[in-house]
Amino acid sequence: MNIKVSSPSCYACVSVNHKKASVPTIESVHMGDMREGLEEIRTVSGAEDIALLQTCNRVEVYLYSQGATHAAEAVADYLIQRGNINREVIDIHLSLEAIRHLVRVACGLESMLIGENEILGQVSDACLNAMRIGYLGPHLKILFDRAIKAGKRARTETAISRGPTSLASIAVDLAQRELGGLDDLTVLVVGAGKTGSLVSKMVHSMKIGKLLVANRTYEKGLRLADHYNGTAVRMRNLGEAISESDAVFVSVSTSRPIVTPENVAQNRRVFIIDLSNPRGVDPSVGSMEDVTLRTIDDLREISSVNMHGRMKEIGKIERIVENGVAAVESDLKRLVVDHVIGCLFSRAESVRKKELDRAVRMMRSDREEVEVLEVMTRSIVKKTLTPISQKLKNMTIEEELDNLEVISRILMVNGEY
Repeated sequence: MNIKVSSPSCYACVSVNHKKASVPTIESVHMGDMREGLEEIRTVSGAEDIALLQTCNRVEVYLYSQGATHAAEAVADYLIQRGNINREVIDIHLSLEAIRHLVRVACGLESMLIGENEILGQVSDACLNAMRIGYLGPHLKILFDRAIKAGKRARTETAISRGPTSLASIAVDLAQRELGGLDDLTVLVVGAGKTGSLVSKMVHSMKIGKLLVANRTYEKGLRLADHYNGTAVRMRNLGEAISESDAVFVSVSTSRPIVTPENVAQNRRVFIIDLSNPRGVDPSVGSMEDVTLRTIDDLREISSVNMHGRMKEIGKIERIVENGVAAVESDLKRLVVDHVIGCLFSRAESVRKKELDRAVRMMRSDREEVEVLEVMTRSIVKKTLTPISQKLKNMTIEEELDNLEVISRILMVNGEY
């Protein structure tokens, strides 16, 4: 039996993100149905181990495949056709660079706002979703686990996350700048998800006049509104809520805009910021008189807030990233060792059972004697193989995986373990 070596060269990442792509471009490749998206990616790539990370600023496909380069190119072609986008906006990371990229993403180094906190939860969600659907194999599980651990270290061991570090906090900061503060103003939050909840929490701590919360599921919006002493609004009354608001924060998951010129009142000054991806506000709303519309793209202009202080932490985080990459490599080696050890014990157990059965037939032993033999032979196998197993585990810390291939050949009998 040949060992399938778990290699970093089998990792790949196909990314469309804010560094090269606009929000509309990212929207065009966004996959609304996670299961359907993963199934389509599996079909075009041939990879079994797949995860999909989608945020307002990125759509990224992570995969593990023996033909990683070919699989990644196939996914890139799929995204080009899906969104009718140019190849130039797609990044492909292979091998160690794919590993390093996800660790950097989880640490906040690849975010529009360096050090933002939301991305760590989104990476975790991507892992859990792929696992729940059944597309996350052991190799990507190793990668995501190490990336998440590195992300947590970056935020607890450095000052990278100090100051405004989320889309919600930047949006509220932008609204304050545009409106000269939010004191005594009416604020409408559309969407009761994570971002909407963060916005509600932040404006509640200010001296706003009134908080309104609208959500597709009224009960969820009601719970959020009650928590922050606000008023829940049914979506059918969204236009009325906008007409009495000074600032509107829209953070929804939708296939089409829910804020349109039809439900935005004329002759009233209103500041609207769209934090949704795909967009929740029709772009034409921005051309209406007395309406100021800002989108995720506009946040790039103020993403330098507290950046000077954060830049001092980059070196520390880069070291955390490299530790994370090394940990993935070590875990991959351990995966191979565990496979060899498993095969070794499996073969020994098979031999033990055959020899025990033969001995019992020859001895015609009673049940009690058979149980004694069972315990004795199991003990022999365990005491014989445990020291060997430990040696194998220790070996991979300092020696190359090639040695495992040699060991596997030594252990082969008639071409099989």
